[in-house]
Amino acid sequence: MLHRCTLTPLASVLGLVAAVGACATPNTQVFGQLSSDTVRLFNGDSVEYQLTLPAVIAGQPQGRMYVYYPFRDLSDSARLRKIALGVFQHFWGEIESSPPPFVVLRAVNLPTAQRKGFYDMRQYGFVIDRRADGHWYFLGESEPVH
Repeated sequence: MLHRCTLTPLASVLGLVAAVGACATPNTQVFGQLSSDTVRLFNGDSVEYQLTLPAVIAGQPQGRMYVYYPFRDLSDSARLRKIALGVFQHFWGEIESSPPPFVVLRAVNLPTAQRKGFYDMRQYGFVIDRRADGHWYFLGESEPVH
């Protein structure tokens, strides 16, 4: 059974950079079947795609969240942004065929193989939303995503 992910309005305003606890049980286990498929991105990076979940902000239409392991430390936010854009572009066909109002791209610090039992999970996320002009933008930015 797939559970809905609920994000607080504050987390959405902060760009979901550290939306800890979203989509998790009290022991931080994410619901859903985790994949371990390696996806090669257009920019030459690769990620381990793990899961797609609904992303919910109270009172707003449901978005979509892509969870992946970037094969690197989560401390380099500029690099993580490039990888997130690559993940967004990889799933472009799926996103455009049934466009949600926003997409959350969440990098996690553990590959699927290490996500068993109890574990310390850190995550870093980006939100890309579709605006009235039909273009997609990183949350809080004025230039469309290319």
